[in-house]
Amino acid sequence: NYQNILFSAALLAAFCRHPFTTGSLFTALAVALLAPPEVFDLDFRAPRKGAQFIPIGGERLRFAIALFSYGCLWFLLPGRSSVQAMLIGFIACLLHAYFRKRPWTEMAKETCTLKGMADRLGLKSKPS
Repeated sequence: NYQNILFSAALLAAFCRHPFTTGSLFTALAVALLAPPEVFDLDFRAPRKGAQFIPIGGERLRFAIALFSYGCLWFLLPGRSSVQAMLIGFIACLLHAYFRKRPWTEMAKETCTLKGMADRLGLKSKPS
């Protein structure tokens, strides 16, 4: 999850720098990932050895569009503003990890489970 924050912060800075290119790549990626399979049922044919042809369409076309758009998004990141945004995202991740509080119910379950296991094994806790 933290890696997604870093990547998203860098892409936001890249979007501010190149809005049309980044927006087009986001749209292509969204179409490749979210469109129904019927959209990609095209019958392209690529020449193969000799006179045989193999169909290209469906899953291969969807994968090619997703791979191309995601790969191009990675090439937009090395700019200075993207690196600065990634640093801000890194600081935000560190602050979140440091100040995050666990819910008391989760801590209670963990404590009860450890006590339950100790009781089952016959271990007694030392009085403090």
